[in-house]
Amino acid sequence: MVAHVDEECCTFIVNSRIHPFIETHPSLAVCQVKIDAARHQFLKRDSHIACHQVLRLPTQNVITALVSDMSRIQGRLHADVLTEVISAVKRAPTLSVMEQTRIADAPSAPYDDGD
Repeated sequence: MVAHVDEECCTFIVNSRIHPFIETHPSLAVCQVKIDAARHQFLKRDSHIACHQVLRLPTQNVITALVSDMSRIQGRLHADVLTEVISAVKRAPTLSVMEQTRIADAPSAPYDDGD
């Protein structure tokens, strides 16, 4: 999941399960956001966004990869899930205040569910 873009793309990993290590650490467990397949047609099953760790990728590499295969763009988060992601980011003890602010303040287009 892309959370913020500037010279780097700040991303979060989406997992089908929460890792046992994360489950046993409450300060990290509260940073896992459920993303349901019912409202996100690009998912095969309910999953979790790991908002405790930012994976940084060079923006130019991401653009190059997407231009070569646009099917990698799967969809947008439902507005309610996006709100939960922002809350999880703000309480993540593993993210710096600068990271939390950058991600929480990132502009996002409104969710379009096709109706």
